Amino acid sequence: MRKFLNVLAWLAIVLFVLFDIVLIMGVRLPRQHSVARTVTIHKPAQQVWAALTDYAKQPQWRPDLVSVEELPKRAGLEVWRENYKNGMADTLITEQWVPPIYLVRTIADEKSPVQGSWEFTLHPAPDDSTVVTINERALVRNPLYRFMGHYILRYSYIDSFLKQLAAKMGEPTAKVS
Repeated sequence: MRKFLNVLAWLAIVLFVLFDIVLIMGVRLPRQHSVARTVTIHKPAQQVWAALTDYAKQPQWRPDLVSVEELPKRAGLEVWRENYKNGMADTLITEQWVPPIYLVRTIADEKSPVQGSWEFTLHPAPDDSTVVTINERALVRNPLYRFMGHYILRYSYIDSFLKQLAAKMGEPTAKVS
């Protein structure tokens, strides 16, 4: 029994030290960040825009979404809640849009651990393809979330969204950079 308690005590110490290391690394990261990711989709910008802004149908092509629901407008701007398979939800407000080339959606939930926006820019190309760029600008107050986003997730959720959009447009092997 004593050996078991000794092992348990050492395990607790190691976990405490690891948690402190993660916390210190998270504190050292900046609270604000900007990350841009891009994909080329071989469809006209108007088609990409239509898929991107049809929020009600996004659960059909985004496997991470269970549902979306339209909420009452705020200051005349569209507001939607995205409900994810992991049980979390985001309330998003569409703050700016210039069809079919520019869209800004901002997290409207002040209690969210992350505050910020995704800026979508669609650049039509001469060959009828569209270069889609998402620029995430965010404020992450919690150092554990900063650590997770930077070192573990590495902003892969942006890549995932762009790959899902490309797959929706018939290009499941599109490369995100």
